[in-house]
Amino acid sequence: MDSAKNLSTSFSTMRNLAMGSVLALLLVALAAGFLVYRAYENSGRRVYVVGQTGSVAALSAPTTETHTAYEARNLVRNFMLTMFGHDQYTYKTNLDAALPLIEGRGGRRIYDGFTRGQVLQNYERYAARNVVTVDSVSVDMNHRPWSGRVYIKQRIFIGGEQKSPCRWLLSSTWPKPTARMPTPTAC
Repeated sequence: MDSAKNLSTSFSTMRNLAMGSVLALLLVALAAGFLVYRAYENSGRRVYVVGQTGSVAALSAPTTETHTAYEARNLVRNFMLTMFGHDQYTYKTNLDAALPLIEGRGGRRIYDGFTRGQVLQNYERYAARNVVTVDSVSVDMNHRPWSGRVYIKQRIFIGGEQKSPCRWLLSSTWPKPTARMPTPTAC
């Protein structure tokens, strides 16, 4: 009778251990599933990478409208600073950084204007530099194509002397801005 009792106790102990193991396995599986769900949920959020050319979204959002007004203003501001603010040393680097921010024809038109005006040669010849300050950017994203205005202040230094600053107004349409050659509003 003792051996039957020991066998019964051993069997109930093994059953309890097995049930506890199954229960622990279920709890671990539920916890792992919850953690995977939370990680997947967080992976869809926007992540921004900030660099020399501005901030860009690292992950694309699954919505139809992936750009905010902040992103559009930032794109235009960075384009203006890199495309129009340079000297003989940063000319090629800035153009390489700015041209991907604009559609092909508009960028080609601006680049051809720089080439015809011999901008790089004048920078080298006169030890000149061009400093651009973006005053304000307004963007209207209510209609396609987007439109906006940019106010900039341009200061040109020849040698060590500054010429009188010019203020420029540029207006354009986006998603990739097609900029016209700027016309001064006040020099």
